Amino acid sequence: MTVTVTVRRPRAGGFSLLDLLVAMTVAGTLVTIGTSALAPLLQDSRRTAIANELLATVLQARSDAMRLNRPIVLCGFADAARTCGRDWSAGWLAAAWTDADGDGRVDSGELDPATLQVFANRHAGLSVRTRRFANAPGPLGVAVLRPPGQFSSPGTVTVCDARGATAARALILSATGRARVTDRGADGRALAC
Repeated sequence: MTVTVTVRRPRAGGFSLLDLLVAMTVAGTLVTIGTSALAPLLQDSRRTAIANELLATVLQARSDAMRLNRPIVLCGFADAARTCGRDWSAGWLAAAWTDADGDGRVDSGELDPATLQVFANRHAGLSVRTRRFANAPGPLGVAVLRPPGQFSSPGTVTVCDARGATAARALILSATGRARVTDRGADGRALAC
């Protein structure tokens, strides 16, 4: 009698090259779809973060104006010297101000270094700009929050991203120093970027 023994090789575990290619294609497609769907959420998050940081800065400045009984300047800066200007895209600063030369302008050396707070815009692709604030000293883009009983500088700071005016947000500062964030201008019109 002859006995035949069949030895079966165990199947090797793992995936074939074809299995890996199919899985990578499916994963790549899902990542592409997911990334494009999340991009507007990321833009909204960045825009909201900047608008909220601006609001927090104004609220702190208003509190400092009351506590110190001195005007507090808010302005954007575009250079390392932190020269005040209209474009707040690089960041903004807040500091107590004394008009030492009486010219009604915020000049170098008139901001109190002990109260200086600098806020950098860490979100690339966002523009933060102002128009002239009313009842404010020069240069353009400077707002002043004054102690109670004095008028502050009403105006608007607009935050825009690549989507333009349809997704813009504005921080509106009233003459009493109150601030709010909205998607419309102070006059109720659509924002411009």
